[in-house]
Amino acid sequence: MGFGRLRPLGKRPLAVLLPAAMVVVGALALLAGYGTWHSSFGDQLELRTIDARFEVRGVQKPDPGVLLVGIDIQTIETGRFGRFPFLRRWDAAMIDQLRHDGAKVIAFDLAFESKSDNYDDLKLYNAAARARGRLVLAATASATNGSGATYVLEACRISRPPASGSGAPTFSVASDAAIRSVPETVKGTQSFAVATALAAGVPRSTIASEFSGGTQWIDFPGPAGTVPPISFYKVLSRGFKASAVRGKIVVVGATSPDLQDLHAVSGSSALMSGPEIEADAISTLLTGARLRAGAAIVNWLLLILAALLLPLLAWRRCAGP
Repeated sequence: MGFGRLRPLGKRPLAVLLPAAMVVVGALALLAGYGTWHSSFGDQLELRTIDARFEVRGVQKPDPGVLLVGIDIQTIETGRFGRFPFLRRWDAAMIDQLRHDGAKVIAFDLAFESKSDNYDDLKLYNAAARARGRLVLAATASATNGSGATYVLEACRISRPPASGSGAPTFSVASDAAIRSVPETVKGTQSFAVATALAAGVPRSTIASEFSGGTQWIDFPGPAGTVPPISFYKVLSRGFKASAVRGKIVVVGATSPDLQDLHAVSGSSALMSGPEIEADAISTLLTGARLRAGAAIVNWLLLILAALLLPLLAWRRCAGP
């Protein structure tokens, strides 16, 4: 039996094969994209894009309602306060001074949980009592008792000074060791930024709505130093205008590089002090947390669109005129 003449493949068989090939290629591209998205490479790529977006946006004006009082090099070099950590009488004097000058909230990003002189602890306790709810103190997870209460004045053995708030000064650290977000809670304790926002009058329901998965991106206005600190020394020596703090949230903390409270952050090649990060996190919560993670459905749609792009281009090339 002879064989008939073999007919070459024409456009019609090719038109039948191409859609099937497109589906296969698209599915493989989708799987590859999904794998990359959930890999360490994908995580690093996302972090880089976040940093790039900050750089493209440029430096913004910091929130005028949040100020920073820093224990800076000038403060340390005066020798007036002794070695750091300073005697707590100086912290008490700072609370009294800021209260007298009309600060809305005094957020102390300094831990007072180690043993100290009883006289100095009493000074700090009385200053906290005089602040009447305008004070927020840092409380780390190590300063807890069996019932979960937080001791912010270890020597006085009190859960918290009268009518003051407390929060954990801890941030969420990304896989590249940089800080880009603030947690809502840390081991069951509200974060320092959340405690400060609550003390400033932001409703708890509003704050809860600003967190996704327990964290919130920090809207950094710029790199380290964008929020200029007022020297701790100048405040206590009356070297600044009291009107500068009236009605403001004032974050007090260690800003000198020698005190090693420095961290890598998004969009900045220079390390940023912990108190400045807190100031930016607080400002983020006060202004409605405008930076939000994209919804899962949006990510999937972008992934599907990218997966279809390659086969669509192939179809156009093969099924051309």
